[in-house]
Amino acid sequence: MAEYKLGITCIQTMTEDVNEQIHLLSRKVLELHQAMDRLQAEWEGEGYATFVSEVEKDMRRLERLLSNLKIICQYEKNAEREYTSCEKKVANYVNEL
Repeated sequence: MAEYKLGITCIQTMTEDVNEQIHLLSRKVLELHQAMDRLQAEWEGEGYATFVSEVEKDMRRLERLLSNLKIICQYEKNAEREYTSCEKKVANYVNEL
């Protein structure tokens, strides 16, 4: 069972790392939105509309990616919780024998 425990520990660490990266990336997305607002006040001309359109498409993709990563992290947390619960039940059954 030790190898499974190691696997769960690895999943916990990876999930924490991914959550940290999601948080950092979310902050960068917010900073980019703020920079785009400032740019709008400074930039005039026909190129601006095209630029903004492309950036908005990329931002929507990035936000979908972040959303999907959050779903994956939640799935992993649930899997960890279920595994730990099952592990405790098995230990209790063994102790009862």
